[in-house]
Amino acid sequence: MKILDRYIRLHVAGGYLLVMAVLISLFTFLDFIGQLDNIGKGDYRLRDIVIFVVLMAPRRLLDLMSATALLGGTLALGSLAGSHQLVAMRAAGVSVAQIGWAVMKAGLVLVLAVAVMTEFIVPPLQQKAYERQLITMGRIRALRTDQGFWSRDGMRFINIRKIRNGRIPTDINIYEFDDKGRLLNLIHADSADIVQRDNWLLNGVWRKTLDGQNITTERLPSESWRPFLDDAQLQALQYPADSLSPSDLYQYIHYLQAGGQDIRPYELQLWQKLVLPFTTGAMALLSIPFVFSLPRLSNAGQRILVGTFIGIVLYFLNLVIANLGMLLNLNIPLLVLSPVVFILGFAGWLFRRV
Repeated sequence: MKILDRYIRLHVAGGYLLVMAVLISLFTFLDFIGQLDNIGKGDYRLRDIVIFVVLMAPRRLLDLMSATALLGGTLALGSLAGSHQLVAMRAAGVSVAQIGWAVMKAGLVLVLAVAVMTEFIVPPLQQKAYERQLITMGRIRALRTDQGFWSRDGMRFINIRKIRNGRIPTDINIYEFDDKGRLLNLIHADSADIVQRDNWLLNGVWRKTLDGQNITTERLPSESWRPFLDDAQLQALQYPADSLSPSDLYQYIHYLQAGGQDIRPYELQLWQKLVLPFTTGAMALLSIPFVFSLPRLSNAGQRILVGTFIGIVLYFLNLVIANLGMLLNLNIPLLVLSPVVFILGFAGWLFRRV
């Protein structure tokens, strides 16, 4: 059984890699085609498209992992069934559960890969792609250095040294000079709440005012400030919620809760990211009875077609449930977990037919 177990795992892993290569090649090519319209905007060139597509490839791969788990497992087991190897294994006394456990060992590696990519790999690469595209298109009149984000409006300058959790400006310095280049005001803030586009609430403020030889220092717990940043610059300071890691989303949600702000869109993103590994595992499990319970689909193309159809249905079901739940103000964890429960229930129903 150890030999068969290893043989099945390697076969299934090969199916995952094959499906993964096909899907990522297709969707990366579509991304490349979609970016061609942006050539000529600012300094955006063909080289920038290639870099953007490469940086976004792990995100596309992550989105396709659940489909990979179903199609890869179905393709691998289907090829074993088509060559009558599964029949020989069953005749030798190997149960469906033993074959399924061998498949799930390969599936668990895929689940672990999804968890690691969601937290550590995809967010920084996606944010880098997003930021680099804004800069090369000339949509950001700002400068990024080792000292953080810089921007100016006339004789006013702002320096934001860090962005916490991908969306919270921290360690902020605001400088105001006169026409002769003499410093008039210096404002330092520990952090800023972006209440609206034209309204920031600075927290932990130190204000220094220079009037000739006199320097006045004032300490304020908070202060309202009207920023001079445009929409593109604000976008560069606040990465999209879907590019944040689960840990950053979790901390940002607590930050919003403390300020009494709406957390539901970010809570939905957090739960979708947390549930994605379980969805991938459920799809890997579904591939096992899918092959055994549908023996009439002996052709690999038929299995892939049916598996693709199921994957598309489940994908759109997930979108519909999530958006409908947001509109109706339903419980978000239950909404996001419901497709996983449906997949597991469907897999259980197919197992009963084996």
